[in-house]
Amino acid sequence: MTSSIHLFLWPGLFLFFFPQNFLAAQNLIKNPSFEEYYTCPNDEGQLMGYAKYWKSYFSTLDYLNKCGFYPESLVDNVFPRTGEALAGARWLYVAGTDPKREYLHGELTQPLGEEEIYYLEYYVHPMSYGIAIDQYSAHFSPTPINDTPPGGVLYLEPHVQNQSGIISALEWVRISGCYTAKGGEKYITLGNFVSNEETDTLNPISAIVIQKHYALIDDVALYSLSSLIPSDTAILEGESLAFNTSLPLSYRLNGEALLGGQFAPDSAGLYAIEVALEPCGAIGSFQVEVYTCEALGKDYEPFLSDTSVCLEEGWQLVFPRTDTYNYRINGQLATENVFAPADTGYYEILVELPDCAILDTIRIQALDCTISDEAPDCFFIPSAFSPNGDGRNDYFRLYGPCQIQAVEARIFDRWGGLLFESTDPDFRWDGMAGGKAVSNGLYVYAIRLVFVGEDKRVYEREEKGAVVLLR
Repeated sequence: MTSSIHLFLWPGLFLFFFPQNFLAAQNLIKNPSFEEYYTCPNDEGQLMGYAKYWKSYFSTLDYLNKCGFYPESLVDNVFPRTGEALAGARWLYVAGTDPKREYLHGELTQPLGEEEIYYLEYYVHPMSYGIAIDQYSAHFSPTPINDTPPGGVLYLEPHVQNQSGIISALEWVRISGCYTAKGGEKYITLGNFVSNEETDTLNPISAIVIQKHYALIDDVALYSLSSLIPSDTAILEGESLAFNTSLPLSYRLNGEALLGGQFAPDSAGLYAIEVALEPCGAIGSFQVEVYTCEALGKDYEPFLSDTSVCLEEGWQLVFPRTDTYNYRINGQLATENVFAPADTGYYEILVELPDCAILDTIRIQALDCTISDEAPDCFFIPSAFSPNGDGRNDYFRLYGPCQIQAVEARIFDRWGGLLFESTDPDFRWDGMAGGKAVSNGLYVYAIRLVFVGEDKRVYEREEKGAVVLLR
């Protein structure tokens, strides 16, 4: 148990509390930044069979990885956007002996759901030695697209397409968009899906060779839109939340943008936050309930009073609601949801509302309850008492340092009539019977008790004798 993530269980509502950042959504692209490989590349054209889960069925895409082949001079000294690897492909040929373009084929971690909306993004970095183009597209399919296309061009429906026109900047540029799945798609293909004539081009001033367009590719990501909307959550007053800003997400409260994805409420209450994704528009909303420590503490219900337990009986305590509360045993944070004392002694258990307050303190005494006949003399039974109300020796009772766990006490008159009985370890007889004071004289007692000795062991003892009552 830690104080970093808590689940507050309010009636009819399940609320997650993330004091710092929301958990990241799952990227559905296998090996999204090309870091994983079967074999480290040592030359050009080595994507197929080298980079895990990525293929180039009818062309020879480049796989550049700093584990081996990474000719910086051939890629304008461009480094991977993240990590140590990337891919490179020809997106256009307008002349030359080899007219085939190159297409990048990848795998998804799971099939896409029917009518579910997904967000795709990937990054391209055009090279200076070619012409700039506008056609960067993605296509999803239930099976691999591995047939060699006529003329070297795959005429596929662009499910996600660059909407920014010709990209001439020599830097990493994000291509992104949203796609409503037909259901069952398990593969992705990246490339240019229109003819040369339909591809808008621009001849940059710095271009040396104008026959082709070559661009690097990195950080391919696919997310379900629903996974990008935070769950309803609860935080304590004075805490703040930081939302995902690695994607082009924006957050608004009452129409006002939350700058930097930061939410720092100034008072308790219920807040509705709207979420938008740059190429897709509004995608949903979620609620944040801000509580005070006082309000959260009212939800706590005590589950155990101070008690004594026997080790040999295998006693254990199961902590309830460990996703909401922390438990400390003699000052140490409990790491399991079950506590079983390993030795005799006293244990103090604190119930904490993390970062808020201590809600309860439970004291447990663990005992060796093996009963022994060799009981120590650690208690005293008086031989006389004087119940006259002077505050001195007014009661017949037990004295001593030992802790009495159970008692059966009976007092009789000289003819055997029962005058008093009790099972209270702290019993006190005031010389009354049937609402009347008994006369001075000799009375017989029989006391059976179970008590804890100073050695922390449990003993059983039976005492019989007489006591003199003098008023």
